[in-house]
Amino acid sequence: MRLFCLPYAGGAASAYARWPAFFGGEVEVCGIELPGRQSRYGEQPFTRMGRAAGAAHGSGSWSRSAPR
Repeated sequence: MRLFCLPYAGGAASAYARWPAFFGGEVEVCGIELPGRQSRYGEQPFTRMGRAAGAAHGSGSWSRSAPR
């Protein structure tokens, strides 16, 4: 099972880096790195959550930040 995690306001996907240890390998934790955060700091951030969700779903960009 995959668990997709959106960070809290001002946070980054790295907030979920330790989560896999809590699930014992049963859940793949996928922290979503939004534009304007951490490694994507230089990108224009979204100002509406609907646009962020649509972009993540439509482009598959969420899968590139999934920890393995």
